[in-house]
Amino acid sequence: MHRDLKPANVLLTDDGVPMLLDFNVASLVTPKDGSKTVSVGGTLPYMSPECLEAMTFQSPGPSDVRTDLYSLGIIFYELLTGKLPYESLPGGGIPEMMAPTMLALRRHPPAPPSVLNPNVSPSVDAIVLKLLQLGPDQRYTQAEHLAEDLRRQLSHRALRYAPNTSWSERWRKWRRRNPRLTTALAVAAAALGLLFAPATAFIVRQD
Repeated sequence: MHRDLKPANVLLTDDGVPMLLDFNVASLVTPKDGSKTVSVGGTLPYMSPECLEAMTFQSPGPSDVRTDLYSLGIIFYELLTGKLPYESLPGGGIPEMMAPTMLALRRHPPAPPSVLNPNVSPSVDAIVLKLLQLGPDQRYTQAEHLAEDLRRQLSHRALRYAPNTSWSERWRKWRRRNPRLTTALAVAAAALGLLFAPATAFIVRQD
């Protein structure tokens, strides 16, 4: 677990490959069940709810890859909208005092990225909002599931793990995957229209 995912810890190489930096607070998960008790680490605006619970001395659940995926969801949101999904508190405060307010904000789902950026599609909204679910069980269970949904989105296929909320987007994806068939259907529809148009005009004149 990296435990401090944020834009400042992501470096892009000259050929655009992202590299993770700063493993000072990284930790290994427990081999037995793939999780461990939360220990505080990270940067407040990018912390998961369970990490903030640990800071407020509540009883957090186990911490695993879903904690990192939550932080990644905040990075995605910021990349897509230019803003954090939750209100950023003024700097300089004591983290232990700021954590309860930030935790309270996270108990409410953020606005979909498309509200701030209309170019964001419903499927991308669904991916980001799944990453930012309050409960770890509602998020992606492993990074590979997220990667598969991203690959599916890039190849114009239906998502597997996040909900496909828009039938119109699924139709657009199908058209992009099948351009020749889409063109053939459009030509066939136009041909049928031309065939039926004279008959329709004749009936109208008879009436």
